[in-house]
Amino acid sequence: FRYSNTPPRAHLIAAEMLSRGVDPEAVFEKLFATAPLRRLVLLREALANLRREQDSGITWITVPKELTDRLGSTPDDYDGLIEHVRSVEATRVAILFRETAPTETKISLRSSGNIDVNRIARIFGGGGHTKAAGATVELPLDLAVERVIQEVKRNFEL
Repeated sequence: FRYSNTPPRAHLIAAEMLSRGVDPEAVFEKLFATAPLRRLVLLREALANLRREQDSGITWITVPKELTDRLGSTPDDYDGLIEHVRSVEATRVAILFRETAPTETKISLRSSGNIDVNRIARIFGGGGHTKAAGATVELPLDLAVERVIQEVKRNFEL
C-alpha cells in the first residue's frame, strides 16, 4: 500500500479479506514484526559497511560472503536490507552489493524520484522495473562496487 503503483484493486482485496475475518495485526506481526536473530546481526554488520557519495546521491552497502557464511544467512534475511540504504537522506540510488562467490556479486538497486535502475540492471544482464531492479555481476565484490557505481553515474549523470 505504500508505493505509488499500488492499484485500487489491491485495496479492494484487502477490504474483502478484512470482511472475511483476516486479522491484520497477526498478519503484520508474522510478515514484518518477527525476525530471526541472525537477520538483525546481519543488519548490524551490514550497516557498518554503509557508504555514501554526498555529491551523487548514491548510497550503498556491501555484504561479503564471509559474513553470510558466518551467520548462516538465507536469502530471506536480505529482505528489507536495501530499504535501510534507501532511507538515508538525499539518496537518489541505493545499492546492496552481496558477494555470493569470489568472482560473483549480486546487486539490488532502488531509486527515488525518476531514476530508472532497471536500465542499470540490464547492463549487467539483470532486470526489474524502474524503481527496483537487480542483477548478478561477474566480478569480485570490490570491483563490482566500482563498476556499478561508475555505470550509475554514467547513465544518469548524477
